Amino acid sequence: MKNIITIFFTIILLLIGIFSILQSEQYKSEYRKKDKELILYRENASSSLSYISYLDSLKLVSEGFFLDKNTKVKSINGNTLELSKILEEKKMILYYSSLHFCDCFQSDFLLLKNFLDSTNCNKILVLTEFNHERELKLFRKENASFCEIYQIEQIKIPMIKTQIPFLFLMDKSLRVSYVFSLSRGNSPNLLTYLKSIQQLLNVKPS
Repeated sequence: MKNIITIFFTIILLLIGIFSILQSEQYKSEYRKKDKELILYRENASSSLSYISYLDSLKLVSEGFFLDKNTKVKSINGNTLELSKILEEKKMILYYSSLHFCDCFQSDFLLLKNFLDSTNCNKILVLTEFNHERELKLFRKENASFCEIYQIEQIKIPMIKTQIPFLFLMDKSLRVSYVFSLSRGNSPNLLTYLKSIQQLLNVKPS
């Protein structure tokens, strides 16, 4: 009888030991998982902060940048023109290329259109670098039917390196100013930007 009781308690102790080991391993597994999630979160946050810092530095060096005074563009009809002749007065320019061709900026184009409609402003043009005429026509039809579009080659503004569309102001001196980068989820900031440049473009709400 005594042996049976001893065996019984031994089994109970073994089961408790096994359960404790399994529970400990489960805690360790969960800890490692949480630790990996925390590391990944930190890496992503660091990456995002690095990108924002990189973007800000490119904006900074783009401010005051001058394009070559002989820069030429081609109209959608195929006519070659001097950019400075088109910019007799200060205009807002959207730089957009085939690299940016996606639906994620449609809300930004809608904001731009609404801004132009609400201010009766015609002081905007698009500079593009599309490789295929079909892409350019599709872009114009879907996003930019409300403004002038010109093809430009090898624009050297530092913001090009971001590979995202951006806005800036320019006049016949071909000096870049008030740079603003478009990005997904940045519509509130775009609206603020558009309101801030109304006076610079000498336009008022209608």
